[in-house]
Amino acid sequence: MKNALMILMLATALVVFVIFWDSPPEVFLNRDNPPEATVSQANSYMINSETRKYDQLGLTSFVLNTSRGQFFKRQNKFVMDDPKIKANGDTPAQAPWHLTASTGEVFNRGKRVVMHGDVHAWQEAPDGKTELNTPHLVFYPDTNIAKTKYRVTLRSPGSKINGVGMKANLKQQFFQLLSKVKSKHRAAQ
Repeated sequence: MKNALMILMLATALVVFVIFWDSPPEVFLNRDNPPEATVSQANSYMINSETRKYDQLGLTSFVLNTSRGQFFKRQNKFVMDDPKIKANGDTPAQAPWHLTASTGEVFNRGKRVVMHGDVHAWQEAPDGKTELNTPHLVFYPDTNIAKTKYRVTLRSPGSKINGVGMKANLKQQFFQLLSKVKSKHRAAQ
């Protein structure tokens, strides 16, 4: 009985030794493995996309270009890198507004666009360019309404206005800065 027990223990020790001998060294080194790359949970993915929206007369009212976009069906959200928007006015004679940012999101099938990081909006006019800069902007393409609660710099020929918070109707050229407003104006010569 003692011999059988001794043979069983020796056989077990031999099996354990062979398992350790054949195992790769990484098993014993306790190194943290690099995390596996996570795959986007987007329902669709687009590169260099262009989206156009038309008004009731069939004229282009809105064009959105992005270098990369992902659509998330569950949130009804389209996430973009480097969005560029061209929002046309009511008539072809009215100059379009251009909006750019580092990133952005489109919600509810284009009803609301949220732009983040170095948001720049401008409109060319015969008397000069009107432009605004802010770190965050919410834009409603159907009405050309823009809002932010962050700092804003608004420039037009001969003036510069800084403030915090803004409500704007880009079609009507109406800008309401909400607080901490400072303005510089240069008289025409």
